[in-house]
Amino acid sequence: MSLSIVPFREEHLERVVELFLLSLGDEGGVPTPEYWTWKHLDNPFGASPTLLMMDGEKRVVGIRAFMAWKWVQGGREYQAYRCVDTATHPDYRGKGIFKQLTLDLLHRLGPERAQFIFNTPNEMSKPGYLKMGWEEAGKVPLYLRPVVAGLMDADFRPNPAHAVDRSLDEQKLSRLIHDFYRLTDGFLSTVYTPEYFRWRYADIPDLTYYRYGMNEGVPGALCYYRLKLTGKIRELRITDLLYRDTDQLHRLLSQLGGVASDVGATAISVLRPAGLGGGGLLRHGFLPFPPRALSLTKRRIGTDPIYDNLNPDASWNLSSGAVELF
Repeated sequence: MSLSIVPFREEHLERVVELFLLSLGDEGGVPTPEYWTWKHLDNPFGASPTLLMMDGEKRVVGIRAFMAWKWVQGGREYQAYRCVDTATHPDYRGKGIFKQLTLDLLHRLGPERAQFIFNTPNEMSKPGYLKMGWEEAGKVPLYLRPVVAGLMDADFRPNPAHAVDRSLDEQKLSRLIHDFYRLTDGFLSTVYTPEYFRWRYADIPDLTYYRYGMNEGVPGALCYYRLKLTGKIRELRITDLLYRDTDQLHRLLSQLGGVASDVGATAISVLRPAGLGGGGLLRHGFLPFPPRALSLTKRRIGTDPIYDNLNPDASWNLSSGAVELF
């Protein structure tokens, strides 16, 4: 057995998919080549740094990928990476491959390429990250709003008029993005561009997202959402929100109850929007749901003091679009 670490190249893709099939089996989550290309190569924030563990020249036995993500605060952008896909061949487990690939990838990034790493590990994997130098950044609270009218339906009834496609009024969207950043200047938010929204919600293979807003009813706010069955809950999950002021945000949130009823959702979920406290969400019937709070961890790479302020309870504007599993 001769193990070596090499950077991922596109000619490895077929063998990477085979590794995920061997590693995950019937658990689901195996990426198709199209999905991998969309997620890790077409990302407008940059291609994902990815390392492979090889046994010999042809056998891929481990993989570790960090997905590029850009944040902005006060007009300054920060390059970061999110820990995402990993797999180890069943015959090679227990040999420390996951740890070797993760730490090697961190070393290769270096402060000249990124400021920090972030991820939302589950309770089983979090201790391993903490041993490798990650720190707990805090809990990201999820808010749920029950939709009683949705209980009358047996399933989702998506509105095809809301389905995201590649068509965008770029001028109007760019103005809304500008107004959003002016309003939330003190928060660390995803770098939003028309290109980001096309990639994240229109181009994603095998998954449909929807959008609502920027219309006559609510001209100064926009949300992207997906419909997801979570246990017995038919969830309308808000993944990204833009708004020019809090009045427009409140108008949008008040209208989403009707949208959820129309599509057969039994609950609306959202992470707390920038500039709106829990009291503002309570006004619209949203309540914190601790069982679904996300555990956020971080790892320093660069030297910028922004790292010390990475706190979801303070100025970090996290959306489901940035932290959900996709």
